[in-house]
Order: sequence, then structure tokens, then C-alpha cells
Amino acid sequence: MKNKRRLELNKQPTLHHRKPRHLGGGNDARNVAVIRRSHHEAWHTLFEDFTVEKIVALLNEKYIDPDYEICWRKK
Repeated sequence: MKNKRRLELNKQPTLHHRKPRHLGGGNDARNVAVIRRSHHEAWHTLFEDFTVEKIVALLNEKYIDPDYEICWRKK
């Protein structure tokens, strides 16, 4: 019963700020995503409140096949 309750809790929706508020992100719909609690917790476990630049650098350094590189660009 305890595991079932935890699974249900992890499926509950939470609000995730795509650009953290302390970095200037707002509460507008463009910046807020509704995601599962477990996904939200996983994101912050991996990336804390890193900037996009730091996340991309971390992914390229530690996780991506060295024959490839993730690139990003600002719109």
C-alpha cells in the first residue's frame, strides 16, 4: 500500500519554471511547464538550477557520445 501511494504521488503534476525565477524567469505560461512530480525531482537532482549553458556543457562532458555535441542557440 505504501509503494502504491508513493507511485501515485510521483505522478501528481507540479509546476516547473523553465527559466528559474532567481535567474529572471516569470510565472507566465511560456515559462511554466506542468510535469510529473518524479520528473521534476529528477530534473533538479541532475541539473539543480543550472543555466542552459551549464546544462549543455555538463551533458556534452559527461553523458553524450564523444562523437557528438549538443548545441543550443537563443531564439
